[in-house]
Amino acid sequence: MGGLGLTLDKGKVAQQYILTREDKEKIDLWLRENNLNIFGDPEATIYAGGSPLFDERTGTMIDRYQYILLKHPELVQKLRLGIDDK
Repeated sequence: MGGLGLTLDKGKVAQQYILTREDKEKIDLWLRENNLNIFGDPEATIYAGGSPLFDERTGTMIDRYQYILLKHPELVQKLRLGIDDK
């Protein structure tokens, strides 16, 4: 895991994670189990502009999974993302 940093909202920088299909499935399952929306926020969350992934000030987009990991960095260890279990 590693790579580019992403800046989003209040200057936070997220690690750019390389996620497998299985990693993404783990994240999606965790979201459902925790009653969160597809962005990792409470289900009733409403976003200006319709999506938290687009920064209207800079015109940049962030990947949904990168956004989730920015908000929930503990998931990398909790879900063992990018860790080979073999």
